[in-house]
Amino acid sequence: MPLILLLSSRLLSISGGDTPEVTGPRWRALMNWTLLFLMLGLPMALLAADQPAQLNADSDGKTTIFKVGDCFDLSLPENATTGYSWEIIEGLDGVIMQMGKPEFRSSGSDKHMAGAGGTVTYHFKAIGSGTVSLRLIYHRRWEKDKPALKTFHLAVTVSP
Repeated sequence: MPLILLLSSRLLSISGGDTPEVTGPRWRALMNWTLLFLMLGLPMALLAADQPAQLNADSDGKTTIFKVGDCFDLSLPENATTGYSWEIIEGLDGVIMQMGKPEFRSSGSDKHMAGAGGTVTYHFKAIGSGTVSLRLIYHRRWEKDKPALKTFHLAVTVSP
């Protein structure tokens, strides 16, 4: 706060300080709030811009657009204790890449119960220009002759 007061008083002295429009408690309060916003709000906005885009099951069948270097997370409901899990079957071919292993989080109140479901999150990064179809299936990996219980498809376009 002292820095804000210092800056606002400096602005007052630069502006002449003796004209009625730029003096008084209202002007100082306005300057304090403006500087506070700039000092706190702008860095927060810049930090938020570095966060990966968050996609979920509602993104199924949609198209997303990213730039090379952008990251995104895909979170899908999963209950691996039933034997079912998501598997990427298409889409990792030079346009996007998977970053690390998927992370599983148990559902809120059921997190300590055996057989409880949750959410699996995949992390991706756009690494090249182009369009790719990211396809996942929800199945039991050992049941090769049975169709997937669920499917997920996302068209991803990456620009330079």
